[in-house]
Amino acid sequence: MAQPLDRPRAERRRQQLQAMGIQPWRLRRESGPAAGAPPDAAEIGCIVLLPPGCPTRIRDLLARALQAGGPVLARIGCVSVESAGMTLVPATTYLLLDAGLEPMLVARHPQSVRHVLGDPAQLLTAAGKRWLWQALRSIRQQLTTTGDPA
Repeated sequence: MAQPLDRPRAERRRQQLQAMGIQPWRLRRESGPAAGAPPDAAEIGCIVLLPPGCPTRIRDLLARALQAGGPVLARIGCVSVESAGMTLVPATTYLLLDAGLEPMLVARHPQSVRHVLGDPAQLLTAAGKRWLWQALRSIRQQLTTTGDPA
């Protein structure tokens, strides 16, 4: 049987896909801030600050730990700090893998919560891994209680 020609194309396409058993999905536009807008401190829950020249082994260990912590921790951003004059996005919590980064952070964001490891090479020891898991546990608890999207 022939279809009437005056039917809108979108309706016809939807019926054809439905006849083939395909459910079309539609992307929704976000109702939040614009895509190019810079995030503010209320939007960013935690940032990991890596020292310059951080070894790949430590980056991989950190990435696996963040992924193992579930979706709340997996969304945490990692930033490699290349210079002291670098602009940092304000966040409520920072995870510092080098104690040398703390004075710069205290000067710019004194109200933020900081978890500081003395040296990134310590993450390869048992005590360093315990420190990382304890820091990630407290960050996860803080992010889930405040409802922050990380």
